[in-house]
Amino acid sequence: MFLRPVLTLIFVMALAVSGCSLLGDAPAPPNGASPPLHDAARGATLQIARPFEPGGANASFAQGRPLGWFSVTAWKVKCTLHFAERQNAPVNGGLYRVERTAFNTVPSGDEELQMTTLWLRTLKGPEIETISCQHAGSLGEPETVGPVTVQEFRHAFGDYLIMERAP
Repeated sequence: MFLRPVLTLIFVMALAVSGCSLLGDAPAPPNGASPPLHDAARGATLQIARPFEPGGANASFAQGRPLGWFSVTAWKVKCTLHFAERQNAPVNGGLYRVERTAFNTVPSGDEELQMTTLWLRTLKGPEIETISCQHAGSLGEPETVGPVTVQEFRHAFGDYLIMERAP
């Protein structure tokens, strides 16, 4: 009688500990693959190289171009610039340094949301606080789950945002 509740408690605790240890872990890229953005971008310099119109406090990019505020475009990777203040005019340039990065996996309904976040320091131009990137598949496509890579980041922004990795 006493043994069954104790074994159940031990099983539940072991399951909870193993589940919590998986949060935030990023799978390693295959050999020859582009490195995960959250590892490679630390200390990198980002430059806005081409003007765009954000039309608000955020500007999202996918497939090398800005997405409108109401976009039904299919995308594999989407990255969003989060400005400190609403931008009512075109953004014509800027220089930023990546101060820190994170890859997080959090529950979202029946799925998991996997997002890479870059925190920026503004060196020149409009203040951008963070950039967040995620796979479209992070909400259901198992083959695209995992951290956004440097190559995917560059593909999402195209020639609008250039990243120079730190030495």
